[in-house]
Amino acid sequence: MPLTSKEKSAIWRAKIKANPELHHAYLEKEKKRREDRKATGKLKLVDELSARDRRAINKKWRKQQQDCRQRKKDQLNSPAEPLGSPQLSETSGLPLTSISAKSAWSEKSCRC
Repeated sequence: MPLTSKEKSAIWRAKIKANPELHHAYLEKEKKRREDRKATGKLKLVDELSARDRRAINKKWRKQQQDCRQRKKDQLNSPAEPLGSPQLSETSGLPLTSISAKSAWSEKSCRC
């Protein structure tokens, strides 16, 4: 079966991170890209936003942080059974697809 885009990206990132020279080159390239985007105005700093836009961004950040903390709290309060363990289906008795701990989280990473 062919690899998905997500899997290909993960392999590429692992290859880049494994080689210090390639990783350094990648970081320099991303730094230059960010500087170019700031120079052309495609990327604005929070300081450069209007008061209304700043409030909207802060509201979004607060919501994300609140969700992150709730996910962590739910994970701590969940049963002792790990997420990756197979579970049996009630109807067929066959194991259900196991869920990895990483895929249980939402698409955005939690930075709390």
